[in-house]
Amino acid sequence: MGPVGPVVGGARALAARLAPDVLDEAVADARVQARVRLVAALADEIVAAALATDTAPDLARRPPRDQAPTETLPSRPTSGRPAPAEPVAESMATPTAEPQVDATPARTGLYAYGITDAAATTGDIIGLDDQTPVETVRVGPAALVTSTIDLDLLAGLEQEVSEAGQLSESGRLADLAGRHDRVMRMLLDRGPVLPLRFGTVLPDRSRAERLLRASADELAVELDHVRDHHEWGLRVTPPDEGVAREQADDTPEASPPTEGSAAGTAYLSARRDELRVAALREERLTGLTRRVHGELAALASDVAMRSGRPGAGRLNAAYLVASAAEDVFLDAADTATQELVDAGCEARFTGPWPPYSFVRLTLGEASHD
Repeated sequence: MGPVGPVVGGARALAARLAPDVLDEAVADARVQARVRLVAALADEIVAAALATDTAPDLARRPPRDQAPTETLPSRPTSGRPAPAEPVAESMATPTAEPQVDATPARTGLYAYGITDAAATTGDIIGLDDQTPVETVRVGPAALVTSTIDLDLLAGLEQEVSEAGQLSESGRLADLAGRHDRVMRMLLDRGPVLPLRFGTVLPDRSRAERLLRASADELAVELDHVRDHHEWGLRVTPPDEGVAREQADDTPEASPPTEGSAAGTAYLSARRDELRVAALREERLTGLTRRVHGELAALASDVAMRSGRPGAGRLNAAYLVASAAEDVFLDAADTATQELVDAGCEARFTGPWPPYSFVRLTLGEASHD
């Protein structure tokens, strides 16, 4: 048989002596691979941070009943990112004369538009890239409407918003938001829809299914809440205070005194009268907008106050109205709008929209990925 024992013992001794070197080399290789993965992950985070802006710009000045309301612009895009690709080992084979092809895979994600009934038909709806049809991820009675996009489609959009929060009506962000709204409107024609924020992206279908399962009970309630309903909006702005002040200053009573204490007293009295008239005007406009809002709210199933500049005579509200009650609601809204205009206010009544202002849920993990 031969001296097996000594040979095995020598091999073990040699292995023990080489083990530290082998371990060091393995650690070095692991660091290289870890660095590659870390760079990819960091790149994803940089893109996500660039998209995660707090601004909520008005996408466009839209005519009533044509496009989506400006207040529904999603304010903070959320991005789900697929895991970075594993580093590919370099081939030891001899290079061939074949042309080189870029093997870097496109970074894609599952863009989420909204949630609707699982029975809804969506095969004819084109997604955000104007090429890819939307798909539905169905779990129970609800379905998440999605399409696969190249994540570069959403990159750099924050650069189109000015420091003042203004957005070009012809820019790429406005165009993409319009495509998002187009999908929402087509879904609204086919059943209830819960719109998600513009820019919501999930990594894959399995994540979408998991999120739907986690919110199944809530989704059923929310879909019933908006079923057979549309959103209508009313924004009221009082007369421009600067113009009113200039008009008041042009009156003889508001002219500054030239001499004498009597003239000074008269001027101060006139200014007090002017302030009193302004206060009465604000009180009248505030009472009018409150009454109008109360009348419209009584005809709606739900009401949401949108963000906006506070002040006397100002109103920025959304009303969720059942289809069966829309005729009565619209008649009341027309009357109210005319009354506000006659009082010197600017009144913009818009709709119908998908229920952007009445989505009270978030896809849990979707905002964190």
